[in-house]
Amino acid sequence: MAAPAFLHELDGLESQRNAQLVVRPTLQTTRDDAIFAMGDCAALTLPGQERPLGATAQVAQQQAKHLARAIPALLEGRPLPEFSYQHRGALVAIGHYNAFGSLGRRGLLGGGTFIQGRIAQISYASLY
Repeated sequence: MAAPAFLHELDGLESQRNAQLVVRPTLQTTRDDAIFAMGDCAALTLPGQERPLGATAQVAQQQAKHLARAIPALLEGRPLPEFSYQHRGALVAIGHYNAFGSLGRRGLLGGGTFIQGRIAQISYASLY
């Protein structure tokens, strides 16, 4: 997923080839503490990982919730918390009435659960 091209052209900010801004675990850019990035615009590589988090709605939603709490902390002079990602599963829609998915690492029954069809659609909706 490529971020908007203009991000790559912002002077002084570190970006990747796909124009995503490189951010620290606080979601602040690496070269300017006053600039935050999230979702498709951010490249965040978590400790112990080799690649940045994927540009998915699940990641963006969690980052948005994190920033909604973190920015007021910054304005009040408190330290910024680091973003913590929780993988809640994945879903692939096939046509209007079919889907396949997995529910996180543990799933409902431990060890990850593979689901399909209407159950997958309902499960996905319940994640958010």
